Amino acid sequence: MATTTKLQDYLGRWLGNANPGTTNAGDFLGRNVVAGDKDFMGRGLTFTNPAVWVTATAYTIGQYCRGAGGQIMVATVAGTSGAAAPTWPTTVGGGVDDGTSTPKLHWVRVQ
Repeated sequence: MATTTKLQDYLGRWLGNANPGTTNAGDFLGRNVVAGDKDFMGRGLTFTNPAVWVTATAYTIGQYCRGAGGQIMVATVAGTSGAAAPTWPTTVGGGVDDGTSTPKLHWVRVQ
């Protein structure tokens, strides 16, 4: 897949790419998927990179951001980001709290 586009299937599962930097990606069953392909409902599979994380910004549940290292994160608890970026998780599924709001904004790494 291209470095500026991520792909998801219709359930939001991330599609893998055994050859980063190429346009080839595979679904969870290993089938080849390319940009422009559609799921069984006719929905496109493209997902563009979200905006870079920003300080003192309100984020809602389900909103995506991109860490400085390119990590794709999704907010699982709404809140306001802190004055400095958190230490982003190194593994997919890892989480991190952000900011000082109550409850604290919580991010989970998805890509």
